[in-house]
Amino acid sequence: MTTGSRFTKWGLGLFIFGIFLNLGPIGHYCIGANHNNGEMFLHNITLWWGCPWTFSVFFTQIAGLGILAFGLTQLFIDRSAPTSASPASPMSAHCASPEC
Repeated sequence: MTTGSRFTKWGLGLFIFGIFLNLGPIGHYCIGANHNNGEMFLHNITLWWGCPWTFSVFFTQIAGLGILAFGLTQLFIDRSAPTSASPASPMSAHCASPEC
């Protein structure tokens, strides 16, 4: 049960941390918009992908969601398993016989 809750907390934490990291590309866009760069600069959507920070934020948030999914799956398996024989890993949860 503690493994699932740790994964859930860390996954949610990484996802929320990614939201705060997203302020970097927004700041990059706002600083660039303060200069006289022309009208095309303000309408160019590729500016969001011009900042290398964007990809690290994307992968941090995707990893956080993946870790969160693993944690919630582990919690679900731990709660649905009998209390006398809780599985050691999620892969062994499907096996109900003692021979597995």
